[in-house]
Amino acid sequence: MAATHDKTPLGHESDSDEAPEVVTKQSAEQQALTLRRHEDAARAQAKAQATSKQEPKPQDEVPELPDDVLSAVAAHHEEEQQQQQEQQQQETAAQRRAKKRKQAKVAELLRRKTHTRQFGNIEVQTLDAVEDAQTRELSDSAKQFLERRTAPHRPRMNVLEGHASQFTKKQKQRSQRS
Repeated sequence: MAATHDKTPLGHESDSDEAPEVVTKQSAEQQALTLRRHEDAARAQAKAQATSKQEPKPQDEVPELPDDVLSAVAAHHEEEQQQQQEQQQQETAAQRRAKKRKQAKVAELLRRKTHTRQFGNIEVQTLDAVEDAQTRELSDSAKQFLERRTAPHRPRMNVLEGHASQFTKKQKQRSQRS
């Protein structure tokens, strides 16, 4: 028998100049799993279609409505939208009134909870709940002032050694080294 020549090229004898695609084991497993899921879903869908006893319901064709009916429906929708907008405006106004009433109630409760005590000529006003005190947010200039006052960039003195100006020359040098 004569030897036949296999016409399929070997891996290193391919016609393509491109390098073979490098696939990691993990990505190959991922691809195989997704392919298997797709095949399973397709099989299940084909089986469901084959075993389905119900025929698809024929859709009734709806005749087009005349323009006067369409305009009446559009006018009705516009009226509904206007009513909804009016209702929302009334609700927001009611919410604003309720918020103002609640603030007034809280202010009245704070006024009742506070009392003033006198120690000689010093008057002290106490609050039962400091968190409920009405405060406003600081302005930018006030925030800048507080930041400058705390001076986070300023070097602090070493508390254990004291301030350098209070000690002898040796102690000053020692405090400057650290």
